[in-house]
Amino acid sequence: MHCGKLMSALGGTSHLRLHLLTCPKRPSDLENEQHRTIEADEVALCLREWGIDNKIFSITLDNASYNDVMVNSMKQQLSINRTLLCDGALFQVRCCSNILNLIVHAGLKVADEAISKVRNGIKYVKKSVSRAKIFYDIAEKSYQLNTSKKLRLDVSVRWNSTSLMLDHAIYYKSVLEHWGRRDVAFKNFVLSEEE
Repeated sequence: MHCGKLMSALGGTSHLRLHLLTCPKRPSDLENEQHRTIEADEVALCLREWGIDNKIFSITLDNASYNDVMVNSMKQQLSINRTLLCDGALFQVRCCSNILNLIVHAGLKVADEAISKVRNGIKYVKKSVSRAKIFYDIAEKSYQLNTSKKLRLDVSVRWNSTSLMLDHAIYYKSVLEHWGRRDVAFKNFVLSEEE
């Protein structure tokens, strides 16, 4: 390690990556090629010290392009002993959750206007306590909906919360449409047939 800290492989290697990213003695600009190569050297050294350098099949990293330098350097070092299967073609495994996240965000961009309308409509209903009470009274009395499931806002950078927001909005779809017919200010938030 660049700081001289000794690390153990007993609990896995994720703590090594965490230490490399958070160490106060870490070089300030790890995103350039030279530092990524140094980082790869340090990881390879740890793998050798732990006696697992000839047991590595793959490494899982996020989809960031700056990881490519480190991965290529590690592949070169580990392929010296010819321990990598398929000449290292399967060495880097892109993190599935990162790829799923990118796919979902791309899909959400397509529906961005509709999602914004839903989000702003929910904000409008929830902004006033009396408005929210009337909304849930209508839902319960006119549409026989169980109002223990409430409208919820999302955290726009967390797609799973956007999914929950949309799920709850779909549950109250008929009430939201009714609200759009009775409240002039809310009409801007009612989705069209296309949306």
